Amino acid sequence: IGCITAMNDDGFYAWYYQNHIQLECAQKLDNFGGGVPLDFFGALRINEIYTLTNPWLHTDVVSYDTISIYRSYVDFCIGSVLNGYYVESTLNEFYMPFSSAFMRHDFPHRSMIYGFDLEEQFFYVLGYDKDKRYTASTVPFGYMEEAFRRLQREQDVSIAPTCLFKPDGPEVDIEVDTGIVKKMLTEYINSTDSGKRFDYMRKELPRIYGMAVYDEMIANVDAFLEDVRIAYLLHQHKTLMVERITFFTDLGKIEK
Repeated sequence: IGCITAMNDDGFYAWYYQNHIQLECAQKLDNFGGGVPLDFFGALRINEIYTLTNPWLHTDVVSYDTISIYRSYVDFCIGSVLNGYYVESTLNEFYMPFSSAFMRHDFPHRSMIYGFDLEEQFFYVLGYDKDKRYTASTVPFGYMEEAFRRLQREQDVSIAPTCLFKPDGPEVDIEVDTGIVKKMLTEYINSTDSGKRFDYMRKELPRIYGMAVYDEMIANVDAFLEDVRIAYLLHQHKTLMVERITFFTDLGKIEK
């Protein structure tokens, strides 16, 4: 959301192409910490939430206990949307009609609520459908309430609390710093942990960085083939690498 709403901002592409350089993955491409097996490097995050450092997006992190103060999760979501927020929660997709897990098995996963219809009593939701495509759907209020309440709380909610997102409004002035880009590219090539300098303020699970992620994919090819998200992220990373060269060439930072 933060990226889409900021694309007309003059500082957006300077920020965009100075980030999303480093890659990280879990050992054996496992879903580390409730996250994903391969991802862009995120230096500072809380429970796998990266948006806290997006300058165009205001993010509030809300605990399960705080939401429980409300009469219902449905009321919490309606109130949040009315206040201009998108709502992203870990939900049990056993109760999500668009999911392949619907009425088949418990499956905690993130979905985002972006609207509702009081007359028809449903939410507008973004999530992964039965064919693993990220798509818009609708979920009745009753199912949504169950999807939130029927979680294995000690395993799921502690890992991924609910997030409220709202576009942050004012333009952000981001300057191009080629020194940062060179440093991140060097760390990517050398498979260095780019977040090591933040160890004093973070608690990280063991991860693999940079070019070494490809060795991990080769060693665990079955896991690579089973999870379509890995290939999608690799494609996005390579596309960004090419676009980054064009961006810095147009700025005169790279000779043609």
